[in-house]
Amino acid sequence: MINLSDEAAEKMQRQWRRAALTVVLFSAFFVWLAFIGLSADTLKLVVIVCLLLSALLFGTLAYKHRQDIKAIILGKGEPSNKPIWRRTLASQAYLIMIGYLIVAWVFSTYRILLNLPDSLSIIGSPITALILAVTIYSIVLIVVDRFYVARQKRFEERVLLAHEQEKQNLQKKERR
Repeated sequence: MINLSDEAAEKMQRQWRRAALTVVLFSAFFVWLAFIGLSADTLKLVVIVCLLLSALLFGTLAYKHRQDIKAIILGKGEPSNKPIWRRTLASQAYLIMIGYLIVAWVFSTYRILLNLPDSLSIIGSPITALILAVTIYSIVLIVVDRFYVARQKRFEERVLLAHEQEKQNLQKKERR
């Protein structure tokens, strides 16, 4: 369904899933620290460091998988036949992702230090949206695949039946 080998897709999915789990563990860590009563300033520092580590982790993965991301955006077919905006987006997607992570970390840090609301959602929202989008996309692919396989099987059975009937008709004509 996407322009990626099964091995590359599995490797990419496994590494991004591990990164997301690591971020969840970071979140659980600073929630636990808040629960045990760590001072507000120390907790802010821990949250800022956890956000930095999360941004670095996702930025590293974006760089590491830049060719895979490019292939996914370009899709199947000859890249030169794709629109210029799509080729540009595909080649620069990892830089856009890294740039977003840097800006999001800076804004989150600023909001945390000034005790402004929604300081964590700047980094967390796109990651949550990405996880939800991939989950929904996976479910849609499974449904489409199941539907397609069932439909393909019925079609092949009808074709086989039609060939058998045609053979029988030819045999009847030859006997006459």
